[in-house]
Amino acid sequence: MIRKSAIGLAVAAMLFGPLVTTASAAEKPAKVPKIKLEPLKPGKIKLDPRLGYILVRMGPSNASEKPTPVAFVRINAATGKPFEPGDEEAAVPNFDRTVLVVVNAGRSFGEVDGQSVYLLSAYPGQWIISNVGETCLSLGTYQFEVKQGEVADIGSLWTAREDGKSAVPQLAGVTLSQDLVEFGTMMNIVMSTALFAAPAESTPALPAELAGFPVSKAALSPDFRMENRCQGLINRAASLPPMESAPPMTQAEALAAIDKMNPPDRVEAARKRAAQKAASAAAAK
Repeated sequence: MIRKSAIGLAVAAMLFGPLVTTASAAEKPAKVPKIKLEPLKPGKIKLDPRLGYILVRMGPSNASEKPTPVAFVRINAATGKPFEPGDEEAAVPNFDRTVLVVVNAGRSFGEVDGQSVYLLSAYPGQWIISNVGETCLSLGTYQFEVKQGEVADIGSLWTAREDGKSAVPQLAGVTLSQDLVEFGTMMNIVMSTALFAAPAESTPALPAELAGFPVSKAALSPDFRMENRCQGLINRAASLPPMESAPPMTQAEALAAIDKMNPPDRVEAARKRAAQKAASAAAAK
């Protein structure tokens, strides 16, 4: 037997449509697309109005050579340093996906003067060229700004192993000292990679697919330094001048530096470990 209430609901649905009020539909929150930073693919460009973009040419790019992957990292405006684990920005959706983007030298938008052209999505803010391959540019790199809704043209990045064999004129003479080469070979350490950055020209050549984009030349601020974030090989951008030598420390400055490296709690912990080790050795006799 069919209940009258069920019949009534069916009739109401036929007359007035599904019994879902406009108010209840409005209460359902709209789904916000997650942010994903990545290199864009040719033929599939879809710009996110929340983001900015990085335009970069990478080389060498020819039949026998491909550019080394390069990583870009966003700077924490509160500290002036790259974001660290535990840092967050409450107003930024899926924050952990907004601080790093890597171009892996895959499919590009075309070749221009021996370089591949790439377009990367980036969260608005200050960015740095952080890594080239497995080498961290902690000794000196470049910083630049990415603005919302704009494409920041940072120019050209040339990369090469530091073995003195590069066909790139700017990096042909870049090589490690022989003792470091021998040590790296003995320890099976991958050779460090060099990077040479050249700012964008005022009217750079662009592949046709990118010609109509709102591209602006980004200023590369030189000599940004940081800690060895990757705990691996380190280097300084080859296009920067050599690092200046620090003046010799006075005795007081040297003692202060040692104290800073060895705070009281660390010294006390080391003392306790030494005492325990001595006690264990004495008990074993």
